[in-house]
Amino acid sequence: MSTGLFVGRFQPFHRGHLADVKLVLSQCDEVIIVVGSAQESRTAENPFTAEERCELIDASLASEHISAYQIVVLEDINEDERWVDYVTEHVGSFDKVYTGNSHVGSLFSAKGVSVVTVPLIDEIAATKIRSLITGGESWEEMVPDAVARKIKTLDLKKHVH
Repeated sequence: MSTGLFVGRFQPFHRGHLADVKLVLSQCDEVIIVVGSAQESRTAENPFTAEERCELIDASLASEHISAYQIVVLEDINEDERWVDYVTEHVGSFDKVYTGNSHVGSLFSAKGVSVVTVPLIDEIAATKIRSLITGGESWEEMVPDAVARKIKTLDLKKHVH
């Protein structure tokens, strides 16, 4: 059984992330999704709590009938030299890392881990989605429907300073 590792902040989980999970599952039997920067929340860059991000991912994958995944929540350690070992200690074994972040890819490659670069979708980015949400503009089409429904139940403007 092969396992792919997919690391991100998922602030929020969007259609690009969903496409990435599907890519992993087209090449692996299961995916471990690492929700990083777990200690960060209620800021402009990290508006969602780790628990909310997990709920967004679960809702999105359930609506797609995807069940071959697990979520691991990790706080930052801010030490590149130790980071890959830190992640591996918490997630267990995996065969490949899937990432659109060249820094993450280089850290895993340096440790001899196979890295697959996921394609980025120009018009879909979490930074843009956050900006549209806080600006009161349309953003819903960039996220899975289940994610849009959940985000609408949160009053982010009240929480984000």
